Amino acid sequence: MFSFEPLKTLRYSLWLLAGFVLLYCKPNTPVYLEGFSQHNEGYYFKLIEIGENTKPKLEECFYWLDVKFKTLNDSVFWDSQHEGANKVFIRAKTQAANYLMQYVQQLNTGDSAQLYIKPPIFFKQQFGSQRIPYFCQADSFVKIELKVKQVLTATDWLDLKVAYSNTEASAIKAYLKQSSPLAFTDSLGVTWFNTSHLPNMQLTGGEVVTFSFRGQFLDGRFLDATPQTLTYKVGTPDQVLRGINYVIKHLKKDENAKIILPSQLAFGELGSSNGSVPPFTPLVYTLTLIDVKQND
Repeated sequence: MFSFEPLKTLRYSLWLLAGFVLLYCKPNTPVYLEGFSQHNEGYYFKLIEIGENTKPKLEECFYWLDVKFKTLNDSVFWDSQHEGANKVFIRAKTQAANYLMQYVQQLNTGDSAQLYIKPPIFFKQQFGSQRIPYFCQADSFVKIELKVKQVLTATDWLDLKVAYSNTEASAIKAYLKQSSPLAFTDSLGVTWFNTSHLPNMQLTGGEVVTFSFRGQFLDGRFLDATPQTLTYKVGTPDQVLRGINYVIKHLKKDENAKIILPSQLAFGELGSSNGSVPPFTPLVYTLTLIDVKQND
């Protein structure tokens, strides 16, 4: 007669083996992630210190941050005190698919935390880049250290904007005094080093133009430049900076201009999305209008 005992014994052994695998053969958690929680999106987070501010946050507020981005060996490659000019702000209720922005909105003034985000996701979200820099290519995560300096109310934010606007105006004035005291600032706030382009606009919008540019900070640091040329339709939203679009309209074919764009015509009160331009930062541009075609 056939006996089921061997099958029972085999099944019991398999259950014991499965239990052993689940209990003792879990994927190894790196030491640096011990004590961290994993978000369902895949990043890791840990609240390091709770600030003394227990006031409820208002819906209309901004988070003023101290942030450092590090490699796994703790080398800092971006710092809000230096590259960010101590002006890193996140608007509350931001719905962007950005893990740092999402997590910060759970914090309050004085709170500090650490996050670990996988490099491909981090550099795409923070810098808009599909490329992982050489210094992070061997790392499994990017380490983020952050502290909420202050949760700003709408009134706090307006006061801060006024202060930064005054500082920006003073910086432009000092730059012009040293480099070009005869420059002219028009009613929109653009400073022209050659006033022959004013006051008449040459283009009305809709023209397809080809131009080149070079951008830099007031201290001379290089920002960006066209590899060769750039073509776009004049007036098309979000193709170029608002100030660039405005200046292009004043140029004729083969003309060039050197201008200063105030921050409200450049990257504004929150800075560039990739972190290369801090908030409230005026920029110097040199542009050349290479070709103009009427859009049929």
